[in-house]
Amino acid sequence: MAAAFAYVTVVGDVSEVFETRNGAPLRRVKRVVCAVGHDHYPINMPSLDDVLDRAHVVSLPMRVRFRGVDTREALLIDGPAGWGEFAPFLEYGDDEASSWLASALESAYEGVPPLPREVVEVNATVPAVSAADVSGILDRFPGCRVVKVKVAEPGQSLCDDVARIDAVRAARPDALIRVDANRGWNVEQAIEASRVLGPLDYMEQPCATLAELAEVRRRAGVCVAADESIRRADDPYRVAREGAADVAVIKVAPLGGVRRVCELAEFMHARGLGLTVASALDTAVGMNAGLAAAALVGERAAGLATQEFFSLKTLPSRASSRTGACPQCWSRLSLIVWLRSLRPAGVGTGGWSVCEGCGNGASWRAQRCYAKPAPCSWICTRFGVWVC
Repeated sequence: MAAAFAYVTVVGDVSEVFETRNGAPLRRVKRVVCAVGHDHYPINMPSLDDVLDRAHVVSLPMRVRFRGVDTREALLIDGPAGWGEFAPFLEYGDDEASSWLASALESAYEGVPPLPREVVEVNATVPAVSAADVSGILDRFPGCRVVKVKVAEPGQSLCDDVARIDAVRAARPDALIRVDANRGWNVEQAIEASRVLGPLDYMEQPCATLAELAEVRRRAGVCVAADESIRRADDPYRVAREGAADVAVIKVAPLGGVRRVCELAEFMHARGLGLTVASALDTAVGMNAGLAAAALVGERAAGLATQEFFSLKTLPSRASSRTGACPQCWSRLSLIVWLRSLRPAGVGTGGWSVCEGCGNGASWRAQRCYAKPAPCSWICTRFGVWVC
């Protein structure tokens, strides 16, 4: 059956947002639930009908191509405890996608645990763009002291990676740089890269296997971080047991929710691994869970500023050199208003104040979409928006 789309106009760079009850993400929920059953989930599984009644499907275009994605589709669940997000990448099978659904249901039906701190530092992220485009990308992340750079892109060379990182250093000479190869190198290529890329915070997932990561760590003398070897592994604890990495990059949705991330982080920390909480190209809804996890267990600048790559309306910019996020202020109300802001005129009008506790103010208006971060590196999340 053809999907029945409702056309919605919003104020901002997104000209269309589609909301449907018969779209592919909804069919994916049915397929995942049927494939893995209820025992997979850490909570009492709600009925499928209840989940679908609470579901909204959105399609969000990207400013730049990131991880091969031009448009991000997500299913958002308006649950009794908050909003949850289900957005596994298309190449993931149902069993792997089930962890993403578990995370969405946890956020929607249980909510996040109490948070112990109010500020989370975030890093800038530079996709595998040309060196000439680096400065423009970094302009979206003023104040960030850490920059993550994508490398080993298919069809590109190590020379392209060197040029991109040189451009980052030229634009941000004091920045700490980490690179992410997404398993794109073999051991010898990773070692060669470590020699020519200059000082690095760490090299994330340079190779595919744990044995290769351990060898790079031993031979290259560079700090190695594991990402796919944790979030896409049958046993995410194995990387720590085998001493294959110095840093664990942990992502809420692929690992099944904030509570499971906290359990995994405790295990990693006890074995001497550093921790970076990052996003899986989440929308503002999924970023909520990431901010909570980072506030609970994160140690290093978190990869939670990737909403800069979504084409959504910004708040008015106010100068800020701060680099962090305020997860303590996040509330369910923000996401209710965010979704209402994507609906037709006359729906969701209001004048809620934004983060009085943090000293920043703004107000909601009919059809104003404040879901996208303003061009600063602090996230003031009491009402789900970035504020400078």
